[in-house]
Amino acid sequence: MTHSRKALLHPAAIVASLLVATTAAHADQKILLENGAWRAVEATQGGERVCFVISSPTARAPADLKRDPGNLFVTTKAAREGGGSEISIRFGFPLAPGAHTLTIDGRALTLMPQGETAWLQSAGDEKTALQLFRAGRDLQVSARSARGNATVDTYSLIGFSAAFDTLERQCRP
Repeated sequence: MTHSRKALLHPAAIVASLLVATTAAHADQKILLENGAWRAVEATQGGERVCFVISSPTARAPADLKRDPGNLFVTTKAAREGGGSEISIRFGFPLAPGAHTLTIDGRALTLMPQGETAWLQSAGDEKTALQLFRAGRDLQVSARSARGNATVDTYSLIGFSAAFDTLERQCRP
């Protein structure tokens, strides 16, 4: 089953807008837990509750390539959006069309891009990816920019389980 782009944009768009919001809007964010490389966050924007875990890359290759910061998110979706969780990765640069890859312990999952963000291509991969996040030490995301640059970002998975479990317990929208 493939995600519809419309369904993917809503939670990720809210999370992305929270990250670039003004200082006043940051008062609407509550860090529920910081553990290892991960933070569990509860936020509100426009009266809507948004819950996510977030991490930044521990390494970016090539190191000398100029780009904006990247982040990996796991957002909990409200029941009216089908519930569950959604993994998204903001790369910090426009992505080339076509397949990009998320790899955990040798298991590669296909990402579909839109703008600077990518999601798992198959909804069935969300559960698999979350299980791999819990068991792994790190993951890599490989992508090609719209300018043709090949990139690999590495994220630590240390602290993911504790942050995600906190999110699941305390912040279901």
